[in-house]
Amino acid sequence: MCKAQVLISAAFSEIEGPLVKRPAGNQKSGWNQMPSREMPRELLFQTDPGILRLLQKDKILPDGPEGLLLQKQAAALLLRLVNVPLADIHNSTHMNHKAIEKLNKSLLFLRRGYVQEAEESILFGGNAKNWKDVEVDEATFDKSPGAMRKVDWKPMANKWLKDRSVVLHSDSARSYRMTLSGVVHDDVTHNKRRVKRDADSRQRQVLNSSTELDPRVSTISEGTGDMGFEKSDVAAALAEAAGDADEALNALRKRKLATDSAEVAETRNAKKTRTALEVEGLPCRAVGSQLLLQLPQLGVDGPPVGRVRKDGSMLLEVDEWIRELFDATPPRAGTTCLEGFHAGAAADALREHRPWLWQGFATEKEVQDAAAEMDDLRERGVLKAANADTTGAQKARSDRIAFLELDDEKSPNCLLLFRRMEAAVATLRWSEGGQLLRPKFGMAAVYDKGGSYAPHRDNERTGQRLRQWVNFRALTAVIYVNPSGFTSPEDGGQLRCHLGARIDDLNGATALEVQDVAPRGGLAVLFPARRVLHEVLPSFRQRYALTLWFLAPGAGLD
Repeated sequence: MCKAQVLISAAFSEIEGPLVKRPAGNQKSGWNQMPSREMPRELLFQTDPGILRLLQKDKILPDGPEGLLLQKQAAALLLRLVNVPLADIHNSTHMNHKAIEKLNKSLLFLRRGYVQEAEESILFGGNAKNWKDVEVDEATFDKSPGAMRKVDWKPMANKWLKDRSVVLHSDSARSYRMTLSGVVHDDVTHNKRRVKRDADSRQRQVLNSSTELDPRVSTISEGTGDMGFEKSDVAAALAEAAGDADEALNALRKRKLATDSAEVAETRNAKKTRTALEVEGLPCRAVGSQLLLQLPQLGVDGPPVGRVRKDGSMLLEVDEWIRELFDATPPRAGTTCLEGFHAGAAADALREHRPWLWQGFATEKEVQDAAAEMDDLRERGVLKAANADTTGAQKARSDRIAFLELDDEKSPNCLLLFRRMEAAVATLRWSEGGQLLRPKFGMAAVYDKGGSYAPHRDNERTGQRLRQWVNFRALTAVIYVNPSGFTSPEDGGQLRCHLGARIDDLNGATALEVQDVAPRGGLAVLFPARRVLHEVLPSFRQRYALTLWFLAPGAGLD
């Protein structure tokens, strides 16, 4: 016997029984008997016309030809008998889906008839001294059952369960809770618990239900061990419920669930307990599976720097931008008057994603001293040619740069201007990305004649969907220390801002407005690092600039 024959024989062995009546509400189905035990054998040894007659006789196949080969219909029937989904049968046999649905419906009616007949012989319940457990749930053969309605449940309960010493187990549907003599109701509750198995912490569904209940106090107390009810608690609940066992059991269960919920919350909080550790020299906290950078200067959690795997190992994502944020500190307020700085006007311009110009930031002497200091740095080889990767890809630039530590007195003239800008930013209202922090280093840059810098933002989105920021820079502050020149457009070197450009625009094609700023000595410019696309046009004079990037913990996250 081939495998297909074995499957057919096994499947039909589950459908057996004598003649049964036509089910109510199915006058159009036309079937009037169940297939006999001999049917598999008859199918296996019949000719094609004989098989057709047998299947049509039991109304499994439609009467008369409907354009379907017998082999296809038999294959569809076999697949359905082994519970292959209807859609898969349609895809594999290329039969019309309506024909498959009709075949499946006929098969369901046959099975329903058998169940209806078999349940007539089942006796539910026990007697006064021997209570029996009965579980109830909704099920149909031809459609989704939906929630049980009281109008449907009441006649069934009276017929099958009333006065039969039944402990009825059900889900939480209200219909099952109706009061019925000889029936104690216990609705099943599903709780999730963590169970340790094979050194793994896995979640299992644990079914909690009270079993072998009796309406008497002692029986209820003994039968609720799985729920953890104490006899004293059961007695108190029964007294409060005036002897109603169902009401007492529901009250006990609610208290138990409240206690369990509190325990779950406590466990959850314990899991979220922050464990301090050091990652590549940086203080971090493990919160769940995440490793969060700690910012001691703010006393808050910073961005994630990695995650903890299930086996306890760590996947780290620490780069130069994380270290730049960690080294940053709150800006220090100044002790002198900041001439020409208007914090309100600056905040308004920055909020509109526009640059704000601070005229008269530095005196002529301060400009000359800073430029001379930068010339000395270049002669000593401190200023070097560099590139940048704030966009994730290098940008074309032709300046020479050096990073000066803000707490180092080696370049006092440049540091004087950096600290003045720091004091001004300390008074600035800022909300985008959190509190502003001053960096550990400021940048000095010198452009030789012909030098330029291609369009870019100082913090840009990257990745396939531009969802991730490259760094944590939030506010850019540029101080021009050119001792002469840049009074006419012929000198070049302008800072060109492409305002309103889309976030994915890196050349200014979508800009709504273009603003050019001549880099005259003593001028300072502030603009949002993430919002303003800008470039340095070719300079036809030597061009000096100092730059500070103020950071924010959230500038690299949202």
